[in-house]
Amino acid sequence: MELGSPAGGARESPALRRDHAGGIAPARAAFGRGESSALRAVLANGRSGRERGEVPTELQAKLEVLRQAFPEAGVPELGAQAWQAMVGAACQGITSLAELQASPIESHWLASLPAAVGRLLREEVPERIRLASGRLVPVHYETGKPPWIESRLQDFFGTPTGPTICKGRVPITLHLLAPNQRTVQVTSDLGNFWRQHYPSIRRELGQRYPRHSWPRTAPARHPGVGTWAAIIVQVSEFTQIAVRR
Repeated sequence: MELGSPAGGARESPALRRDHAGGIAPARAAFGRGESSALRAVLANGRSGRERGEVPTELQAKLEVLRQAFPEAGVPELGAQAWQAMVGAACQGITSLAELQASPIESHWLASLPAAVGRLLREEVPERIRLASGRLVPVHYETGKPPWIESRLQDFFGTPTGPTICKGRVPITLHLLAPNQRTVQVTSDLGNFWRQHYPSIRRELGQRYPRHSWPRTAPARHPGVGTWAAIIVQVSEFTQIAVRR
């Protein structure tokens, strides 16, 4: 329903103006006291999901991961109804859009969580992780999907198993990239990738990118030395020799 229409029973706020596309956009003027309904109208007509006050999908996905990893923790769901109620609460007493932007709705919701759940959200679903190569990469959270990262295949040399979150309960899905930044493999079991798929991928990448180093076996850190080494498997499956580069 359009703000200021007779059926709506509301007047158009002086702090709202029509933009060139005909939509409602916030002006710089402040809202008067008691105009929280006008602020809600701004949220309802925003262009982006955040401007419209929609449920943040990344936060939903993080909570989903935590519920699966820590079923005993009582991690709540973040549904549309609960979020819209928080939008209304966040607008109470606000006199300008700038005030609302300075105190995001998401912060209000996070502050309402039990302390234990808030701690899990801060500590167990990180925004970024550091790979063995030293590179810091963002973790992607999407509803209905496991958390994932992407990076060059070479960045995982020295990593016999993939990274995990939630105290080791949730493996991160890895998108392994070729030098052209295209995905060559998606896996949540890095150890199995090195054993089953790396040899054939190595041959293909070696032909396409001969200037890059593609060791015959998955490199690993030499125990106690801190330098990179390649593990060469002998004829006997029980015999392994660590050879430094």
